[in-house]
Formats: sequence, C-alpha cells, structure tokens
Amino acid sequence: VVWRRRKDHISHYLLRMAFCRTEEARRWFCDTEKELLRLRLEDRPDEVRQFLAHFQVASESEVRAREQQIRDASHIMNRSSQLTIFKVPFTEALELVRSRRVYLE
Repeated sequence: VVWRRRKDHISHYLLRMAFCRTEEARRWFCDTEKELLRLRLEDRPDEVRQFLAHFQVASESEVRAREQQIRDASHIMNRSSQLTIFKVPFTEALELVRSRRVYLE
C-alpha cells in the first residue's frame, strides 16, 4: 500500500510538471485530478465516512447563526447553495486557508 501511494504521488507530480506549462493544460490536469478523486471517494464510501468522523459537523443552530456571514463572505455561494459546516482544527485546514476556500472564525 505504501509503495502504491508513493508511486501515485510521484506520478502526480511528474504529470503536474508536464501539464502545467500552459494555462489550458493546467486547467485540464486539475479538472482530471478532481474527477479522479471523486471516483476514488465514490469507490470507498466506508473509508470516506470513517475519515469524516474525525470532523465535527456544526449543529443546525450553528449553521443558521453563521449562514448569512458565510454567504456574504463567499463570492460563489448563492441562496440555493447547500451549506454544510465542518469544524476542524486550524492546522488541518491550511490548504483551504491558502486557497481561500474556507471561512475562519
């Protein structure tokens, strides 16, 4: 398992270097990687549930209390967007913070 994961990481970075020379190739590569991740997650629903169990989902009252603030802070969410809030330790959300895809409180 460790060797397969290492091969996957190495191939990811090699492909990233090859496909990120132009903006169009980079976009194609990112879209394809997202689709691959989606397929892998759909293939292992039990593992996904086990992983998500580490995170605490905000209660309905917490969601209602913060919903408008989150929608106001987001440039992509609209009234009809589904909103699920996960409370996670800051150190586990660093990538989301870096790409500005997370609401901090």
